[in-house]
Amino acid sequence: MSWRYELKLGPNGKYGLYDNKQEEWLDDCIYDQVKKPIAKDNISALGVLFSKFVCQNGRWGVFSLHPQKLSITIPCEYDEILYDRRIGTDSWWLLKKDGK
Repeated sequence: MSWRYELKLGPNGKYGLYDNKQEEWLDDCIYDQVKKPIAKDNISALGVLFSKFVCQNGRWGVFSLHPQKLSITIPCEYDEILYDRRIGTDSWWLLKKDGK
C-alpha cells in the first residue's frame, strides 16, 4: 500500500513533502533525517500512524502526514523525541531539550 503523501528524499539530498498522486513536491526539501516513531518497547501504535520524526540542523520535531493536517506539529527544536505508548491512554511525546 502506498500513501498519498510522504516525506521523500529530494534532489538536494534532504527530505520534503511529496504528493504521490499528483507526482509533485508540496514543500521545500529541508529535513536532514526522517524516522518512524517507535515506542520505548519497540512497538508502534495507531496514535502515531501518520507521524514522522524529522530532523533539521541537528534538532528534532514531529511532522503530521495526516491528509487533513500536513504540517509540522512539534517544531524542530529538541535534542531527542521519543514516544511512550501507555496502556489505556493516548501516547505521550517525551521531549528532551538542552539536555533536560
